Parts: sequence; structure tokens; C-alpha cells
Amino acid sequence: RRPVMLAELLLVAAVTPPVVFAMGSAWTTVLIAEGAFFLFCSIAALLMDVRNRQEDITAFSTIETINVIPVGILYLDPRGRPLLMNRCMRKNLVELHMPTDLGDMSGTWNDLRKLSMQMPESSQNRVRINLDRFGEARVVVEVSPAEIRLFVHDDVMVSGRLFERIIGLDVTEYAHAHDRLAQANHLLELAGQELQAQIEEVKKVADNAAYLRMRARVHDVIGQRLSILHRYLEEGRLDDESLEQIDPLLRSIAADLRSGGDAEPAEQLGDIVHAFGLVSVQIDVEGALPEDARVAAAFLQIIREASTNATKHAQAHRVHVRLWQEGADADGIAHMTISNDGSPASVSYREGTGIPGMRHVAQDLGGSLEVHAAQPFTLAVSIPLNASATAQRRSS
Repeated sequence: RRPVMLAELLLVAAVTPPVVFAMGSAWTTVLIAEGAFFLFCSIAALLMDVRNRQEDITAFSTIETINVIPVGILYLDPRGRPLLMNRCMRKNLVELHMPTDLGDMSGTWNDLRKLSMQMPESSQNRVRINLDRFGEARVVVEVSPAEIRLFVHDDVMVSGRLFERIIGLDVTEYAHAHDRLAQANHLLELAGQELQAQIEEVKKVADNAAYLRMRARVHDVIGQRLSILHRYLEEGRLDDESLEQIDPLLRSIAADLRSGGDAEPAEQLGDIVHAFGLVSVQIDVEGALPEDARVAAAFLQIIREASTNATKHAQAHRVHVRLWQEGADADGIAHMTISNDGSPASVSYREGTGIPGMRHVAQDLGGSLEVHAAQPFTLAVSIPLNASATAQRRSS
């Protein structure tokens, strides 16, 4: 099984008496080869023993392993004498200015607890101590401590004997990661609270916008109906036929408020013309409403308000609405003029709330409204057909 041993067997056979007598004087060469071979085997065996000893686990290799691990270990016997203390534990105690001699160390754990007395993380068998950058222990926690040590104390049984064990751990990275995580959680909590507050503000703004839209709708619908009813009363039209005409007009107030103006623009314009026609106010419409839904809705709101004002304040019997468009749909401008044959405006004419409201409707879409107070009283409105983009730019 070991071919190298064949050479050794041959050399052993060469020193037997029969072989020696047979070789005569040549046997001296065999003796030299014999000595060289055994010297080689002895040196090789010693080298193999050294290598095997380094690879085998011995008491010395176990102690060396305990000394190089990054965990502090201290074993004390019942009298407080150190049975085992590795280099990491010795280093930790030196940083804390505590004794590391091999005498009585029974008070080591109590000294560690005193150093961490004010630390909230400490307990009966666990203490945490912060070290500053100069390696001195401190009790007060700073924002970013340089190093943090955690010591754990317990009792263990070894070979039937009770020993006190103290383990020291470097938990600097874990503690800093925990602090960063706690700070990130706090920032997330603040961001969540801020987001919730912004959501509440958005809800308030949305509620206010809905309220303003409803208020404008109520003003348009009820104001129109009241103006028509006022004209009926002024003209003394209280006969059965007039009451039959005005009854559905008044009953439709709630339905019009619920609809929110969802009908087609042309249909809404027809309803306005029909409603004022009941009180002998003729609304002539020249041209067609623009296809842009937002511009058409603004024109309808202005037509309704202007007709109401003409009926209520100027006692008009005819309102003329002219609609036209300049340019292409993308870059064009929609124009509208509204005039009436009512009584002329006084010299000290002042705008109330109706005209500023109509002007605001046009300006919201990037347009304008001009008033010509001379007879006939005329409103000139111009709104660009890219009003949606203008309104989005303003809102942003």
C-alpha cells in the first residue's frame, strides 16, 4: 500500500550477513545509503508532526481563538477571581478605566452597573455604556455617540462548579442603525401628519368650491325666476292664464338646482329664452354658442345674468345676443355682445354685484368683459377658445 517502503525493505535486507559477505568491500556504499535514507525519514517525520500539530485543536489553539474573537469574555469563580478573560474584555475594561489585574474582580459587574445607572436601556442583567471619541466612559447619551458597549451578566455551571460570566459586545453599528431607523420613523410620522393636514385643507377647498358653485347656481336660477315673477306682478298679470304659465316656472326651481346645468348648452339657452318669453321679454340670439364646453357654460351664465338685470333694473322688453368666433378652434377667440332696449343707465352709473360677477366668470377663462353704458346698454365679452389651458395655468 505504501511503495516507498519497498526501498526501506531493500536497505534492511542489504545489511543482513549473507548480503554483506556477498558484496564484500562494496557493502560500504550500501551503509552510506542506509544512513542517508534513515536521516531523510527522520527529518520528514518531524516536519509532518509540526504540521499536524498546527492543524489539530489543542488547549493552546482554543485559548488563542478565545483571545481573537471580537466578543469580551470574563469568567469569575465564586471568590471573584478571574478564571478566563480574553483580550477583547481586557480592552473594554481598560477603556472604562476599570482594573484588569488577576486579583479580586468580584465587583466588576457592580462597577459596570454604576457606569450605566442613568441609561434607560439598562436592566438587572444588561447594561449599556457609551464611550466618547477619546475612549472615556460617559453616562449622558449624545446625539451620535462614538462607540457603544453592551454587557450581559449571568451564572453558568462548568464541571459542576458555579461561575459568574460577563459578556461584552460592541453594538455601535446596531445602536446607530436603530437610532437612524427611529429618526426615519419620526420623520415619516411627521410627514404623515403633514399629509393628513394637507388632505384636510384640500377637502375644505373642495367644499368651499362646491359651495361657491352652488351659490352661483342658486343665484342664477332663483334670480331669473324672481325677475320674471317681478315682471308679472308689475304688469298686474294675475289672471288664470298667466298663473298657469308661471306655475311650472316656479315649480321647476328645485329641479333646475338639482340638475346642476347638465343639459346641453343649446338646450339651456332655449330654456332661458323660453323663461323670459313668459314675461314678454324677447331674447334674440344671433349665431351659435362655441363648441368649447367651458366657454359655452360661461356665455350661458353671462346671458342669464345680463337678461335678469335687463328685466329687473332696465325694464327691458328685448335683449339681443350676438355670438361669433374669430380664428381657428385652437387659437380662436369667442365673442359675444348683449344689448337691451331698456331705460338708459343713469349718469352716476355704478356697478353692483351682477356685472363684477359676470366679469369674474370671463376672467377665470382668460377673457374679458367690457361695459358700454350708452344707449343701448351693451356688454361685450371675449374669451379665448384655449380657455381650458389658461385656467389650468392659473390653477397651477
